[in-house]
Amino acid sequence: MWPDIEKQEQTVSIDAGIATKENIAYLKGKENPHYIVVNRGEGEFTPEDTGGMRVIFKVDDKDFKVEVKRCQEEGET
Repeated sequence: MWPDIEKQEQTVSIDAGIATKENIAYLKGKENPHYIVVNRGEGEFTPEDTGGMRVIFKVDDKDFKVEVKRCQEEGET
C-alpha cells in the first residue's frame, strides 16, 4: 500500500481523508519516519497554545500566511 519510506529521506503528508487510525499507526510504526498528519476531528489545543507561532510562508497581497509551532507530546513532535 505505501512506498518503502524507511529507505528514503522524505516527509510523508496525509490529509484528513486518509488519516485513519490504522494509517497513522502504520506511520508511527516505521523506523524514523517524518510525517505531517491533518487529523480528523477537533484539535486538542487552546487559543493560548497558538502563542509563539512562526510564519513560514506569507503572501502579502493576499493577506495569507502559514504559521507553525512545534509541540512535543508523548514522544512526538
